[in-house]
Amino acid sequence: MALRRAFIFVGTAAMTAAGCYEMYEVVQVGGVTILEWMVLGLFVLLFAWVAFSFMSALAGFAVLLFRAKDPLGIDPTAPLPAIGSRNAMLLPTYNEDPHRIMARLRAMYESVDGSGRNASFDWFVLSDTTDPSIWIAEEKCFLQLRRDLGVSNVYYRHRPQNTARKSGNIEDWIKRFGAAYDHMIILDADSLMTGDTIVRLASAIETHPAVALIQTLPIVVNARTLFARLQQFSGRLYGPVIAAGIAWWHGSEGEAALMRRAGWEIRMVPALGGSFEECPPSLLDFAARDRRWCQGNLQHLAVLPARGLHWVSRLHLLTGIGSYLTAPLWLLFLVFGILISLQAQFVRPEYFPKGFSLFPTWPAQDPILAAWVFVGTMGLLIVPKLLAWLLLVTQGFNRRQFGGALRVLVGFVIETFLSGLIAPVMMIFQSRAVG
Repeated sequence: MALRRAFIFVGTAAMTAAGCYEMYEVVQVGGVTILEWMVLGLFVLLFAWVAFSFMSALAGFAVLLFRAKDPLGIDPTAPLPAIGSRNAMLLPTYNEDPHRIMARLRAMYESVDGSGRNASFDWFVLSDTTDPSIWIAEEKCFLQLRRDLGVSNVYYRHRPQNTARKSGNIEDWIKRFGAAYDHMIILDADSLMTGDTIVRLASAIETHPAVALIQTLPIVVNARTLFARLQQFSGRLYGPVIAAGIAWWHGSEGEAALMRRAGWEIRMVPALGGSFEECPPSLLDFAARDRRWCQGNLQHLAVLPARGLHWVSRLHLLTGIGSYLTAPLWLLFLVFGILISLQAQFVRPEYFPKGFSLFPTWPAQDPILAAWVFVGTMGLLIVPKLLAWLLLVTQGFNRRQFGGALRVLVGFVIETFLSGLIAPVMMIFQSRAVG
């Protein structure tokens, strides 16, 4: 594991040093002004962030290309294992459409029932709904679900006060019912999982008692709008590469820092499949959800100083925080770049600085080298996407599901273009959320 992490950080440091040097060469012609120093400092931070993401994606590409064995021994193609533990399926909800929630719950229940392992699972709808009309509809839909299924291991609980929101909802269930179960699988309101995946997750955590948390990689489904289809395409194509890279060097650390501090292992299984979620249909809906995620990640600033955390856990928290803090940094980088241009346009340069000089000092920058720095930065952003496409080319089943390598390549070009248009908008949204 130490060698894996060294590969990531040494590679990141080497590329950052090279990029910093080239950027310095761009601005140092004629001397470096205060604004240029500020731009250079921001460039180092942002380029390091891009290089770090690139190295993780490169590792993920290698892991998936050579089909590295899952550390938990989960094989999606193997026969379903037997389960001896009791497991709770928790579905927290807050003012969501009850008909869609119960439909997804029914689909998952019937899928697990079809696997022959349903006796090992109980199902709980944990409502924090505050709208009375939705609350009543939830109860009606739940009672109808119980009648349709004709079972007794599906339960509904509504909290009159949604203290601490979702985390408080889960905490309340654990205190009241948790002692009766060995494990729990927590779903989102828009989550959907196959019975095969649910059973394999329960078996994996049952056979690895040192593991406290196993995470899957949800795939976006049911996209109808152009924006949602864009997210579905990018998540399906690029998501496995990114997740596999993170899992490769995180090992048993990273997510759930406080669990890791208590001695438990945390694992991610990006190659398992069978886990799905829905995506907001529009950019504004996506930004609203992203704002909530931003608030959750920035709250981790209070956890960072906690004693006893593994350094990888701290880094993982910083990564989540940095995914939003980089937005205002990019904005500052652009603003300072504009100010440098305005300075060159409107501020009279000092051709003869203090001291004796036979020749004037011409204010200048190296435009050709600047273009190469831009190309290198864009390469670090685009190459991981190309690697994901190349990986898909080697995977016959996935390639056919996408409709063929050529169609995916066209989709890659369109997605890259549209993402470039969306990125500045999300930069503003995220900068406002951070502010």
